[in-house]
Amino acid sequence: MTIERTDIRIAAFQAQGPAIHVHGLEKSNTTLRMLRGVDFDG
Repeated sequence: MTIERTDIRIAAFQAQGPAIHVHGLEKSNTTLRMLRGVDFDG
């Protein structure tokens, strides 16, 4: 009997690219803009 583990291949495929992609991040409060247009991949 042969069992094919497709879940392992899918997990390995998903881990190849960046886990996070951010483009144009902004953070501010009512008086101060702390971040403006931050981009990164991680």
